Amino acid sequence: MSNQIILPNPLLPLASELEKGPTPASICMVLAGLFRIQSTEVALLRLEQSVLRFLYPEHLRNTGAIPISSSAVAAHTAGR
Repeated sequence: MSNQIILPNPLLPLASELEKGPTPASICMVLAGLFRIQSTEVALLRLEQSVLRFLYPEHLRNTGAIPISSSAVAAHTAGR
């Protein structure tokens, strides 16, 4: 069984990046380009137990975590 990535046409640049062995920064750069925004406007978070931790941007990695139970938009979205 292969790990083929199938995405809609507008997201093909993301599929290409995923096949390369991406980094959090490279994924966020592609997403910024797709949405025509600055890379500083994109964040990538990881769900670890019951908190969200920043993977990108790097300067937010050590700033703490967002509890899933909080009222933050990211927590509300991740909880769905």
